[in-house]
Amino acid sequence: MKLEWKIPFLFFLLAFVLFFVSVFYLRVEVIERIWERVSDRQQAHREQEAEMTEQVARLHPDVERIHSYLEQKARREQLALTLFEADGVSPLLTIPSEQDGKTSEERWFPVRSQGKTVYFIQVIRPFREEEIGLKEALTDTFGFLMMLLSGLILLLALYFNTLITRPLARLNQRLDQVNLENPMPPLTSERCDEIGDLYRRFGEMEERLHHAHREQVDMVAAITHDLKTPLTSIRGFLELLLTRHDMSAEEKEYLHLIRKKADQMNQLLNSFSGYTQNEMLLKDVKLVPMPVAPLFRSVVEEYEAELSGLGHRLVCRHHLGQEQIRIHEGMLRRVFANIVSNSVRHGGRARLTLTWTAFYEGGRVCFRLEDDGKGVPKESLPELFQRFYTVDPSRGSGKGSGLGLATCRSVIHRHGGEISAFSSSAGGLGITFSLPVVHES
Repeated sequence: MKLEWKIPFLFFLLAFVLFFVSVFYLRVEVIERIWERVSDRQQAHREQEAEMTEQVARLHPDVERIHSYLEQKARREQLALTLFEADGVSPLLTIPSEQDGKTSEERWFPVRSQGKTVYFIQVIRPFREEEIGLKEALTDTFGFLMMLLSGLILLLALYFNTLITRPLARLNQRLDQVNLENPMPPLTSERCDEIGDLYRRFGEMEERLHHAHREQVDMVAAITHDLKTPLTSIRGFLELLLTRHDMSAEEKEYLHLIRKKADQMNQLLNSFSGYTQNEMLLKDVKLVPMPVAPLFRSVVEEYEAELSGLGHRLVCRHHLGQEQIRIHEGMLRRVFANIVSNSVRHGGRARLTLTWTAFYEGGRVCFRLEDDGKGVPKESLPELFQRFYTVDPSRGSGKGSGLGLATCRSVIHRHGGEISAFSSSAGGLGITFSLPVVHES
């Protein structure tokens, strides 16, 4: 059943159950209890009135004592009493009630003495709510209805939580996990309502995203392949022309400039080719558990020597123990290489200080590399990992294909990790990525 019908039906059912149970409770509990109280009070009143007539019969014919007795009786029980002669017409005594206007019951009782009727007593008894427990009944009814309503609303809330909230929370969690490099099993649902439709549409959208990603990679690979053949011919003819000795200096300068641009194009095509090969390899790459501390130390030692030779300095700090991560070592080393290369090439300074930190946090191993270069504008930080994105004026020469950090993102996502950029406290760019720790079973 669709939610547009199910939800109104549930509220209708809630109202029906509330009405039915309320009527049943009023009929079985409240009304029965009130009638029982009324019956008990009526029986008590009959006993009191029988006692009163007997007492008046004993006091007959002393009218003064009868008068005093009836006044005390009326005042104590808040009754309206009238004592009539035996003919029932001539009143001997009238005692009004203190609660005039609230009477509800009038009864007549004969007073017999020595086998004959000597008086008639008219009793008008006022209606008092406390005698039948009407206030208590209304209070109990209100409390019962509130408890019933609270219980039904709680059940409805739990049902809606299972029906709507949990599936949407699961979908939101899946949205956070979506990435193009590490496809997950499709999100399925057997429901036939709007939530089920949403799950199916989400699955279709996810499949279209992966299909579009594959098409983009294939397109880049095809363009790269098609450009390499003519570019190889161009470079070959340039080398042939440069061997000639009958050219002027100006012509040779032009040819050298053309060869330089051709070499740059070849480097770009090699970057594109490497990127597409990397994307294709990521589908079938096998990850194996590996201790992270020895790996990190070996990477640091490798780049300490390399950066020192280029005039840069690498500062390393790590707080790692026996943690293991599941990785493909070659691809992860490529991530380290791309991040370091990005800082060196685009830092904009002849001498850089790179700070490399590794630590364990919340079930993940985090790696953080910061430089003291020119940095990147904050508005550009979220775009750094997009394919073909480059920051020209703020990161030095602006050379590059815009695929280095995109490749890093692909590899890290394939490893189940996250990567992001931030502005370093030293003024340059910071890159941090984290990988989940392998828990021993």
